[in-house]
Amino acid sequence: MQQRPRAALYLAMTDNHFILDNKKLRSIIEKRLFAPLCEINKLFPPPLCEPQFSVITIHTEDYFILCFVDPDEKKRIDDLMDKNYYPFPGLICTEAPPISPIILENARNVIFHSCTAYFEPSFILKKDSTVILINYKQHVNTVEMGEYHYNIKLAYLISFGNELTFDNIYETIDELLAYSVKQWDRAKDF
Repeated sequence: MQQRPRAALYLAMTDNHFILDNKKLRSIIEKRLFAPLCEINKLFPPPLCEPQFSVITIHTEDYFILCFVDPDEKKRIDDLMDKNYYPFPGLICTEAPPISPIILENARNVIFHSCTAYFEPSFILKKDSTVILINYKQHVNTVEMGEYHYNIKLAYLISFGNELTFDNIYETIDELLAYSVKQWDRAKDF
């Protein structure tokens, strides 16, 4: 019998724009990813198929990130946050710099799988978009840390706008998780 992974829900960063209901979020994650345990779970990307992982949430007035991390990645995030650094440097900005590699606005269910980015920011995340990152490697050059890189094994990005709002965040998360599970289920046929 397959054992259920142990997940710790961990609030990484927040602002005062809304209060996240951790119990409701946990319920959505468990419903979509762990009940029932079946063949599809074997296709889940790391860290979901590992015995222990944490769920990190980050939200601002512009976006929400739901990230699944293994213990090493959680330590990396904790170390950055202890220094008051953003845990995903170079990943997102909401205003376009002069050169913008990827601008997402009104884009739904965009998946970036096994990509490596050497530019920053990776995404200009404008309004009403949902993104799934799987095995996404980010390389940045920062003043504070010099050359720095990290790997996002699994994360969901949601940008707020007219359609995706704080009021429907749980429905959006639920739909995004359901969509990704459906994609993993389809992948088993290839």
